[in-house]
Amino acid sequence: MATTFSSPPRQVAIVLAGPQDLAVLRRHTQALLTGAPEKDLVDALLVVNEVATIAWLADRRAFRVRLVRMSDGTLRAEAESPAALAEDLGKSGKLLSALAGNWGVRRRTEGALVWADIVLPPPPERPRVTGESMPVHG
Repeated sequence: MATTFSSPPRQVAIVLAGPQDLAVLRRHTQALLTGAPEKDLVDALLVVNEVATIAWLADRRAFRVRLVRMSDGTLRAEAESPAALAEDLGKSGKLLSALAGNWGVRRRTEGALVWADIVLPPPPERPRVTGESMPVHG
């Protein structure tokens, strides 16, 4: 039986009703970044929090956030705003430029999507067993 290793993207999508739910978002972020160096974790928490705050401040209605941990280590944070976002994000844009590897805003028919990529070391590899299946007798 051969053992191969794989690090598939891990993700979570949640709906936040407002700032009171940011703690839940931070817990999900920490879970996706288990094993990441503390400095990287702190930077990622700041970026994820800021992406969510931008979406909330645009309309102050519930919104969806998606976090995806890619196999190369990158964490993508996306927040869907039901309202259009300002062209200039001011201090938020400066924070994202300083801490995120890349970020942006995608205009949509209704609202916008603000996203940021946080470049991190790859997550620890999880063993995946491959090979022939064996019948189980019971």
